[in-house]
Amino acid sequence: MSEFKDREKEELIIDNQPSFQPEMGQFQRIIGIFTKPQEVILDINRSPKILIPMILVIVFTAAITYMSYDFLVEFQRVALVNAYKAQGLPIPLDGLKGMSENIAKGTVLLSGVGVVVGTFIMALITHGISTFFSGEGSIKKIFSASLYIYFIPLVGSAIAGLIAMALSLDVLTFSPAVLLDINQLGKPLYTLLTAFDIFNIWKLAIMIMAVKSIEALSTKKATIIIMSITVIGLLFQIVPNLGK
Repeated sequence: MSEFKDREKEELIIDNQPSFQPEMGQFQRIIGIFTKPQEVILDINRSPKILIPMILVIVFTAAITYMSYDFLVEFQRVALVNAYKAQGLPIPLDGLKGMSENIAKGTVLLSGVGVVVGTFIMALITHGISTFFSGEGSIKKIFSASLYIYFIPLVGSAIAGLIAMALSLDVLTFSPAVLLDINQLGKPLYTLLTAFDIFNIWKLAIMIMAVKSIEALSTKKATIIIMSITVIGLLFQIVPNLGK
């Protein structure tokens, strides 16, 4: 009788244990991050995945960057020509086009890797600050959520790229920076205004939701963490270019 009761207790304990198996597939999560983000975040919290979303982010980022290949070549060529002139160096007969093409190819190939590395660093910082606020998550969960959430600005970039190609524009952004001349690209004001891109704001909102759920923090704390990191990251982009 005692053995039967013990076995019954064990079965109840096993039945009551939470499932750590994901309820969504990879593409369900990617689509769901747009349509039902809270459910996706809860699924990531149960079972964070890194490899597949990381590979997809690398591939899609490179593909979307390649859409602007011609612009990258010309933008880099002009920058090199200006640098050569400033240093009094002779400009090659091809106008530095060959070197510009090689740099542009490298930019396309490494763009996805750069995004993943940057996303990991941001996830590491996010989790570190969350731990200071007594967060209960993990770097793996935050990194996994960040990768899936990054598909939001990726889709925004793809849409902007397709529209730019259709309208024969060099660059298109869904931010107030669209009102500036293309020559302002990379300058402090342009960088600041692109931070208000619709898809970037959308991404930040979902990241706040992710930090709140995964780290078990209040909305206020999660917002402070994400916005503080965003502002600091923006300053790192703007400050070195002040005066240009």
